[in-house]
Amino acid sequence: MRTLPILVFLPLLAWPLAAQGDKAQSEKVSAKEAATRLDKAFQQAEAAVKIEAIGAVGTVADASVVHALGKGLKDKDQDVVKATIEALRFNPNPAALRELESLAKAELQRKGAQSLPLVFRAIGQHGKSSSIDILSKDLFAVKDFQVGRSRLLALGNIRSKESVEAVIGLMRIAETEKIQPFMDDFRLTLMVLTGADQGASQPLWIRWWNDNKNGLKVAEKPAALPAEQQKRWDEFWGKAASAGKDAAPKDAGQDPTRK
Repeated sequence: MRTLPILVFLPLLAWPLAAQGDKAQSEKVSAKEAATRLDKAFQQAEAAVKIEAIGAVGTVADASVVHALGKGLKDKDQDVVKATIEALRFNPNPAALRELESLAKAELQRKGAQSLPLVFRAIGQHGKSSSIDILSKDLFAVKDFQVGRSRLLALGNIRSKESVEAVIGLMRIAETEKIQPFMDDFRLTLMVLTGADQGASQPLWIRWWNDNKNGLKVAEKPAALPAEQQKRWDEFWGKAASAGKDAAPKDAGQDPTRK
């Protein structure tokens, strides 16, 4: 079996949310002030001005802020788009997840949008079972390794039996040649969700599922992983990902759009 090497990605940008956008400061800003600041920033031509505003107030938990961030998703500068996706990743207002899921559906129709890996990771950060369908449906529709990888690892951050069922379901229905390049990520996702390890073997995981599905309970928090797998998981999500899905880490994780 050929295993793809683990790709090394550059950090997202020099502006990670917790680095430029002081979370404690943003919590003191009213939703109206945050939305107004974003609106004014998006009227400017300079990408840096927009990114600074997004980092400073983009996680203020209000639907009006999420609405204002929508302009950033349509910006011609990809760094602004990425900054906006990251703000929605850590914005706890339910509207943020809805915005991300709508974006994913639109981008999937294009089957080549470069922001999709970031969008799927952002969806997974929210950790909601309602996202399982969009993360798992037609996993291989976009023929891009990073898109598939992000979808799988995002499922690993949704701690429910339904996530395990979705991952195993993908193993069952997809052709072996489609599954094999992703087996390390299937393995990592299932290890995080179940605490079990059946290696990078499609048949062994399916057998394990058949033997354990009736009594399976997904713990609220994942057990510690072996060092190599823990490193891969933490690098993808950022250092604070395992500490809580709502925390914006100092290192927001690898940029899964970078080759």
